[in-house]
Amino acid sequence: MHGKLTKADQVGHPAVNALFNQKEEDAHRFNETKPAQQRDVFLPQFAMVLQGLGYNEMEAIRLAGTFLLDILPYDYTSPAGYPNGRKLPDDVTDAGLPRLTHGKIATDRVGPHTDYLKEFPYLGPPH
Repeated sequence: MHGKLTKADQVGHPAVNALFNQKEEDAHRFNETKPAQQRDVFLPQFAMVLQGLGYNEMEAIRLAGTFLLDILPYDYTSPAGYPNGRKLPDDVTDAGLPRLTHGKIATDRVGPHTDYLKEFPYLGPPH
């Protein structure tokens, strides 16, 4: 931003800033806040968004907390793939939409990439 390096996003879940921090200044503040402090700062705002999507207050607080972890969990005893880590072909948006929208939206109808490259960045052009 303005000729200096800044964090564009620091969360392992897709579209967190687009959904929870819709104002540009909120997204920047979120990205600059240390992960260990994000829950204290952003939990009420995230929960309010989820309540607007149909969750009751307690459900919204619990679910909002899963987006505000200071580590990305991975369970070695469970299969890899979103939300237990992320594999390149995971359609993380479709995996997350029902959870975020309380089941109201099931897909974005875009689908995952299938045009993989043999070298970095591994994905073809954006759809």
